[in-house]
Amino acid sequence: MVYAEGLFVALSASTSPVSTSSIYTSPDGLVWTSRDDGSFPYLADLVHDGTSFFAVGSDAQNGLIIFQSEDGLVWSSASATPSQFLPYHITHGNGTFLMVGRNGSTFQDVVLTSEDAMTWTVQTLPVQNVFLQGAAFAGSTFLVVGQDSMNQ
Repeated sequence: MVYAEGLFVALSASTSPVSTSSIYTSPDGLVWTSRDDGSFPYLADLVHDGTSFFAVGSDAQNGLIIFQSEDGLVWSSASATPSQFLPYHITHGNGTFLMVGRNGSTFQDVVLTSEDAMTWTVQTLPVQNVFLQGAAFAGSTFLVVGQDSMNQ
């Protein structure tokens, strides 16, 4: 869930019979309105960059998919690269988006960064074989958390 522009924005996901999501908004956290027509694929996370809301997810045909909204009410899809990416979490800070997820080709968890949320660059991690689970931005630093898959 994200709060920005005087609006709460939240995701709800369903996996039956196919993976889909719904986007809901609320001005007060009490009364919620659905903002979709059933066309959203699985959406993993939301972020607001100070100007727009972004919802990231994936579908079987396109891999990474991003929806953008300036007001949280009307959403449009945008193609993004790399396509073979399954996002878990997205955050934003200091003009940069950071997303953690799984490379759909190698099945390795990776960190991606972007200035525009459309073109993403893979970042090299100082450790390998990590199940990435989240990311945050604080002050001037991004923090990525995960679990060591070799020494659970």
